[in-house]
Amino acid sequence: MTHDDNWLNDSLAGPLRKLPMAPRSAKMDLTMERQVSADRADRSVDVRYPYDRRNDPKTRLNLIRLRSHRLIAQKIDADPSLLEIPRQNLDRWRELWGEDLPACAEWRALLKQPWEQVRVLLVSDTEESTRLRLSTPFTGILSLWERRRIHETTTT
Repeated sequence: MTHDDNWLNDSLAGPLRKLPMAPRSAKMDLTMERQVSADRADRSVDVRYPYDRRNDPKTRLNLIRLRSHRLIAQKIDADPSLLEIPRQNLDRWRELWGEDLPACAEWRALLKQPWEQVRVLLVSDTEESTRLRLSTPFTGILSLWERRRIHETTTT
């Protein structure tokens, strides 16, 4: 690594090099060892995953998708003609890719069912509904303002 390649490391580590390191003691090692042992004995603590799942970005995205689709369902309840938008999206995607992708074919079959059955899939919090929302054809129903509002107000 040349001097030019290492400029970022030097600029970041420079101030940190001046900080004194606390000497590691046997007491610290014993305390950490006891804590790990206690965590392993306590079934409620998963040592492999130290982060809190409530702050998991994936969980937040799934919640955003769920809230978005619940609003989409309300808008379609008020104006059933909006159901043409996902059908048009699926047709446009078929033309674009030359064939139906498996997710598109699944949505195409679902959209042939009565709206009440499709609505249940959109608004429920099941594993299947979460999977389906990953490849939603309902884009274009919510306005930019509605989408932004959902993103800004969604916390886990």
